[in-house]
Parts: sequence; structure tokens; C-alpha cells
Amino acid sequence: MEEFESMTKEELIMELMKARIAEARLKKGYEVKGDGSVILYGKENTK
Repeated sequence: MEEFESMTKEELIMELMKARIAEARLKKGYEVKGDGSVILYGKENTK
């Protein structure tokens, strides 16, 4: 909680955006690692 209290408004908005993007990716069944060049798909999405 202390980490968020020390952030600026812009930093909080960026963290919120990252969390929402991660949530949407989890719903679709994939995960991005590192700089975004590696995408891991869940077993249910691979054919």
C-alpha cells in the first residue's frame, strides 16, 4: 500500500492500465513475458 501512496497520479494511472491489460490477457488465455516478444498461450487455446 505504501508503494501506491508514494506514486504520482500519472504513475497510478499507468499501473491501473497495466493491471487491466493483464486481466484482459488472462481472460483470453495468454501471458506476455519480458519485453513482450514472448507470448505464452494456455493449453485450451492451442490447436
